[in-house]
Amino acid sequence: MSAIFKAVFDRAGHLLWPAGLGLCLAALCLLDPGGQIGSLELKTQDARARAYAAPTTHSGEIVLLDISEQSLRRLEPVFGRWPWPRSAHGEVVEYLARDGAKAVAFDIIFSERNRAVQLDEAALRDLTVFAGNADIPEVRDELLTRLAALKPSGGDDFLAQKTAAAGNVVSPVVFYVDDGEARVSPGMAAQGSDLVAALQALAGSGAPSPASGPAFPRFHTAITPFAELAKASKSLGHINFLPDADGLCRRFRPLVRFDGSRALYPSLSLAVAATALGIAPSGIAVAADHIQIGDRALPLAADGTAFIKFQGGPGAVAPGKNEATPTYAYESYEAVLSSAHQAARGLETATPKGRFKDKIVIVGTTAVGLKDVRSTPFSPVSPSFEIHANIIDAILTGDTPRGLPMVWVVFLVPVLCLAAALLVSVAKAAVGVPASLALAVGAPAAAWMLYGQGIVAPMAGPGLAVLASAIAGGAHKYYRQSREKARIKSAFGQYLAPAVMEEILKHPENLRLGGAKRVLTVLFSDIKGFTTFAENLPAEEVASMLNTYFTRMAACVTQTGGIVDKFIGDALMAEWNAPGLAPDHAARACRAALLMRDGLIALNRNWRALGKPELTMRIGINTGEMIVGNMGAENIFDYSVIGDEVNTGSRIEALGKLFGVQVLTAEATAAAARLHAPDDFVFRRLGRVRIKGRAKELSVFELAGSPPELGEQTISGLRAYEDALGLYEAGRMKEAIAAFEGVARLIPGDGPAALLTRLCRERQAEAETDNFTGIIEQKEK
Repeated sequence: MSAIFKAVFDRAGHLLWPAGLGLCLAALCLLDPGGQIGSLELKTQDARARAYAAPTTHSGEIVLLDISEQSLRRLEPVFGRWPWPRSAHGEVVEYLARDGAKAVAFDIIFSERNRAVQLDEAALRDLTVFAGNADIPEVRDELLTRLAALKPSGGDDFLAQKTAAAGNVVSPVVFYVDDGEARVSPGMAAQGSDLVAALQALAGSGAPSPASGPAFPRFHTAITPFAELAKASKSLGHINFLPDADGLCRRFRPLVRFDGSRALYPSLSLAVAATALGIAPSGIAVAADHIQIGDRALPLAADGTAFIKFQGGPGAVAPGKNEATPTYAYESYEAVLSSAHQAARGLETATPKGRFKDKIVIVGTTAVGLKDVRSTPFSPVSPSFEIHANIIDAILTGDTPRGLPMVWVVFLVPVLCLAAALLVSVAKAAVGVPASLALAVGAPAAAWMLYGQGIVAPMAGPGLAVLASAIAGGAHKYYRQSREKARIKSAFGQYLAPAVMEEILKHPENLRLGGAKRVLTVLFSDIKGFTTFAENLPAEEVASMLNTYFTRMAACVTQTGGIVDKFIGDALMAEWNAPGLAPDHAARACRAALLMRDGLIALNRNWRALGKPELTMRIGINTGEMIVGNMGAENIFDYSVIGDEVNTGSRIEALGKLFGVQVLTAEATAAAARLHAPDDFVFRRLGRVRIKGRAKELSVFELAGSPPELGEQTISGLRAYEDALGLYEAGRMKEAIAAFEGVARLIPGDGPAALLTRLCRERQAEAETDNFTGIIEQKEK
């Protein structure tokens, strides 16, 4: 069983590193210890928010009533410098209610009652005149009215009265000092009468708290509208913003807790949306992952926050328009206030009648020094009431984004990283690289498209994790291949030609343990009479000459793209067409044989000059199907070829002694060499031979040389030999003898002609029978 596990591990071991790297990178990107990925993720959210921003059918229902710099200048002669009398705001509330506004919200907090009133010179002069005529009833009544107007709390009472009469006004509240701050500085938390006043102001504005659900934050201090205004308001909504680490607002807190109260207090946006839908704060229901407002659902994250769906921003380009226009309609505050005065006198109003019918009006300011600006994906100076407008719009539309559940992120990112690393590490580059890149691009692309479906999925983290995993897998593959190439170079560098080595390094999979069938050409060479040669010389000199001889012979093999299989005593074995493919392997082997022949001639010339004995070599070449690969034990093996055709090659080399030729080849070798190099070699068919110990017969050929080196007479002699051989095989011995003798005259000392002349004489009687085949028997190895 252990052997099985070991085998499985050995085969799959190369997968563990890229898999481990991929999973580690996925974990690193998910944990994001440095926060850089998180920062990039926020930028991708901004890009998606801008790309998918578009006004909805509810965008036209929201009007932003702006107290602008122009409003302050125009109304300064009437009300003086800011803050204006609160009666002015009461008049605006009254006018909006009469015009049919669905809901009104103030992004301006009136936290304290007015304690002072300004009296200008004109008013003082009028009052002095009235005082001088106080005995006139009409003047006395006007004086009393004027004096009542100077009461500091008169404007507050008027605003509270009109707010209560409208019945649809949402006023702001600000919460601060959370649990962490309260633990550090307990004195900052509201206590005593301040806490009681805050809880009284918030009465009726809270939503019921569920037994379980998201962890909404708790605050301990609140800035609320003054008591009468808080009581007169439809509800209160907090205007706390929740910027991300880079200062941009992308999320908000729909609900928060306050001190000891069990209620959940909505944001201004949520309270306004509920008012517009006719839902009281007590009708807001909280579930585990969303807030239900009537038939609208607001998705929640685990920390109780919600994403802001932006329909646009300041200066956004509306669909179908070329110029930059705000997403939401703006109306000037002074125009509405003027309309209120004009309507009271029965005059035509500055704003058309019904302009605010069924509209949600948010009162805010863009005046320098007064405005509350926030950074959003659209602008670093977005007025806060525009952010409220976007949130209200999304709630009414039912299109507030929700985050992808973390369980999917934790599952999908490692899977994608693992796949990318393994694809690059295991698959071929043409497949693995494009596939892993597709995953690296596909993950962010999917997150981008999901945003259009209302799902905020992580984009930067998965994309970077998958890309990093692919790079890590590629690096591991490069390391593994480099190590494999080093191993192959170490194992084969002394035996292979550089071109063959490069082929193996490109395709190391061809070196398979156990071998594979392939048609190859094998060459055997042997030194004639080596035993006697070695006995007559000192061992050191024999070794020196043999090493010189083998160095030269091996160079001939590698020069032609072959591989030196092994050295066996004084014999050399080589093969072609493995490990790299070489279609002309037979021609390469023949070319190597001629180089070896010429190399030995050069060596003998040098040895002869040094007074050393000369060597004689025989070569046998065969082509056929063999098994090539790593042979031996798992830890000790030899790259070699085996098979019947290999043994035949060895026998062909031994036949050289019988025929008296130096290079002998099989018929298959001669045919293949002629096919790929028809003008490079001259072959002579020597006859059909039955090898000793084998029933199979084969035709053998002498590789005489190349055409340029052979004279016309020699080539004529070789042709004459093949003609004579035909006579011999036909049993026409007398004619064959005469023909072979003619060959001997053309090629003096020709071994094959001498052998066949002798065989013709010995087999004359046999030739006259029907059993004669002309096969030459190998008597000795």
